Amino acid sequence: MFHDFRQNGAVLLLGLALAAAGCMTPDRAMRETDRIGTTLAADYRRRVTGHTNTFSIVRPSDRLRLRLQAGGAVLPGGAATSAPPAGPLVLSLNEALMAGARNSNEYQASKEAVFSAALALQLQQHAFENTFSGLLGAGVSRKESGDEAGDKTVEQATGNAKATLSRQLANGASLTAALGLDIVRLLTGDGGSTLGLLGDATIKMPLLRGAGRLIVTEPLTQAERNLIYAIYDFETFRQNYAVKVASGYYNLLEVSQRVLALQDNQRRLSDNYRRAELLFEAGRMSQVELDQTRQDLLRTGDQLVGAEQARQAQLDAFKLTLGLPVDAAIEIDRRELDRLNLAMGLDPGLTNAVPEQVPDLPFTEAQALALALTNRHDLILARYRLEDAERAVKIAADALRPELTLAGGASRGQTRAGGRQTGDSATYSLGTELNLPWERSSERNAYRGAVLALDSAHRALEMAEDAAKDAVRRGFRDIQSSWSSFVIQAEALRVAMRRVRSSDLFQQAGRASTRDVLEAESALLNARNALVSAVVNYRMAGLGLFRDLSALEISEEGLWREPIN
Repeated sequence: MFHDFRQNGAVLLLGLALAAAGCMTPDRAMRETDRIGTTLAADYRRRVTGHTNTFSIVRPSDRLRLRLQAGGAVLPGGAATSAPPAGPLVLSLNEALMAGARNSNEYQASKEAVFSAALALQLQQHAFENTFSGLLGAGVSRKESGDEAGDKTVEQATGNAKATLSRQLANGASLTAALGLDIVRLLTGDGGSTLGLLGDATIKMPLLRGAGRLIVTEPLTQAERNLIYAIYDFETFRQNYAVKVASGYYNLLEVSQRVLALQDNQRRLSDNYRRAELLFEAGRMSQVELDQTRQDLLRTGDQLVGAEQARQAQLDAFKLTLGLPVDAAIEIDRRELDRLNLAMGLDPGLTNAVPEQVPDLPFTEAQALALALTNRHDLILARYRLEDAERAVKIAADALRPELTLAGGASRGQTRAGGRQTGDSATYSLGTELNLPWERSSERNAYRGAVLALDSAHRALEMAEDAAKDAVRRGFRDIQSSWSSFVIQAEALRVAMRRVRSSDLFQQAGRASTRDVLEAESALLNARNALVSAVVNYRMAGLGLFRDLSALEISEEGLWREPIN
């Protein structure tokens, strides 16, 4: 009796242990996947880029979007307060870059793609680790029978448990070991019990088709490549996104400067119109000249309305780029344009002449071409994909071979009843299985497709190299032409300012017509806008070149290390 109790208790404990090991709560699943995904992503990112920072897909709880939606102000240093802001939140370029990195949904999606690829890699790694599984079963049965001796009823309780260990080896062999336990206990009669124990182990080894490390580990290799691709895509996105934010910011500066120039032009034309009215009343100006002044004033007012509308549309688009609500009260810092002018050697009063020679870059065009061929992310990925295509051809060729599998196994069983051994058995097996390649139509077509894909990968690499060279040459031309345009427009603005002053003095002296004054004002407006456009174009040409070289270093906060002055 006591022996049966111990026996049943051991079985119960075994069952509870297997059940507990098989439980997985949602919270535990989140914790484990976050730990696995972030660890793998950070490890491979460090191998690919050299970044030693931790990797996390958890979004900051104090990001700017949430602050703006809550109506709180953002203090210098990132602290928030519950008081509503007194006016629009003014963002510098660096603050806009950091806000985008923390709030952009595109940025988050690109980061999550790396995390998902890391989880997929872990799943393939797990396929070559020890895998445990367990099965529990229990039931109750009742059997009624009758004969000449009378009716008979048998009730019994049954339980079974099975634990399995399996392992896939890199050479193609698969190992499986299992231990099973069956219990039957009578609930009627003498209440006796029977215990059955069975252990078995099997091994399968492919010898032809599907054999070898290259073939067996291909899913793992490709999963690793997919993670590397996701990391390169993420780093490329970060560079493109930083340039996109800078482009949106500078375009806003440009259109804001255009609005300011139109407002200044409107004030000047209003002064000119009032002076023209006085001259007309004094008989020193004709009605035609007065109407010309009035017409230019009205035209400028209409242009100002259109420019302000365009500015608001660009500001809303910029908010979306940063991942902020379109109704958020934010503004750009217009002093960024002054900083950019100073960085390019242009004094606020245009008192200095900028050098005609473009500032030196940290590398020559030949050095930039060599850097692009070794550093551009799309070229690196094209070379990796060529290697993938070469492996795919070898794998497709392997699928054409016969399938020969070596299999072996051993099992041992024992039964006990009433504490005594009642049976013992052992089985051993060894055999082979040959699947001849008589029907390989799909494999034949797959092989041809793999060869075609390899040819396509070669062409894609050639096209990527040509595109890289074209981007570098075009980038150098853009820098040279935008600097030349900057020099020309700076001088053109000086001339336009001098022309306005001269035409005003000449008109007061009666030596210049109204048309001369209006044309000078129009030329000044165009020169101001053209200079701002030239400054922005040069800045973006420099950023674009470094981005095309995949050499724009972006910090974890979304900021770049200054590439050029």
